[in-house]
Amino acid sequence: EMAGFSDSERHEYLAGFGVNQTGLDRLIQGAYDELGLISFLTAGIKEARAWTIKKGTTALAAAGVIHTDFEKGFVKAAVVSFEDFVQYRGWEGAKEAGKVWLEGRDYLAQDGDVFDFKINCPISIEVINSTSGHFLIILFSRPLNCFKPFSLLLASI
Repeated sequence: EMAGFSDSERHEYLAGFGVNQTGLDRLIQGAYDELGLISFLTAGIKEARAWTIKKGTTALAAAGVIHTDFEKGFVKAAVVSFEDFVQYRGWEGAKEAGKVWLEGRDYLAQDGDVFDFKINCPISIEVINSTSGHFLIILFSRPLNCFKPFSLLLASI
């Protein structure tokens, strides 16, 4: 019945019953509590995503949930609460408002933390030889989403 309601109509309808969450929302929250789960988020230019972890998970282990290379190369994590992230309209606004802080590998992730993991990416080198006596050296980071700049070098043998 509430599927077609606007946010304000939904809030008013629920308030009439003396509750502030739908039954489904309460069921999901209860299941998370019973199983000892929380959610953290990552947000970038292309996407925002929620990740489920156990309560008591460190920032290091949370990074590993995304990708094992994130755990291996973990340096630190920029953190902001979900509420501040929304209120200040993303990373830039939250940074300007002084709401972003840095944490190390032992930080215990909190429900609703938004993380920007800073990782040290290993560099791979690929050499492509040509018949003309030149070769191309390509340096790139692994995984490719490490955002390290890559270099192309052309050299003579």
